[in-house]
Amino acid sequence: MTEGEPVPGRLRAPTGRYGGKTAEERQAERRRRFLDAALQLFGDTPGFRATTVAALSEAAGLSTRQFYEEFRTLEDVLAALRRTVAARRARYRHSSGPTPGTSPPIRAGSASPSSRSSASARAWRSSGSPAGPAG
Repeated sequence: MTEGEPVPGRLRAPTGRYGGKTAEERQAERRRRFLDAALQLFGDTPGFRATTVAALSEAAGLSTRQFYEEFRTLEDVLAALRRTVAARRARYRHSSGPTPGTSPPIRAGSASPSSRSSASARAWRSSGSPAGPAG
């Protein structure tokens, strides 16, 4: 085997375009779909503890194989959601004001935990989805 030749049995990362999108764009789209579906399932019914990888994958319209290409566990999805929300809050605080159609960030202690998660879910959905991971 020569240098640069792939190891037998290992897949190389895709490098071409498919459907007019690069591999990185397709990966970012899959990740966004998982995060959007997770926000809905975690913040509403059935909630984080009752959500399964299979249910999240189905809600995202993707396979469980694709889930495990993006995340190791549901806790990793939850952590990614927290980073994304934190990044949005930081952008909001540094902007001149709210974007039309979005809710201002909720301050800690300003509402009950259930109303905070519902408000966060509404704000997330109304502000659009991230282009990719926030951290």
